[in-house]
Amino acid sequence: MKSLMKTVLDNDWSGLKQTIESKAASLIKKKVDEKKVDVLSNLNGITREQMEEVMAVTNNDTESGDV
Repeated sequence: MKSLMKTVLDNDWSGLKQTIESKAASLIKKKVDEKKVDVLSNLNGITREQMEEVMAVTNNDTESGDV
């Protein structure tokens, strides 16, 4: 991926828009995932750290096809 500065200097405005949208989407996804852990931990009555462990195990099992 080209650097942001090079994209601007090349007047590649569609590329700049695409880069910004991509970065915004990844930031939003990260925040949603963090909030999801908080909500699930509250619903299950466990700490955030415990919920992160549960989700890590679940994601690992899902990726390996065990679930």
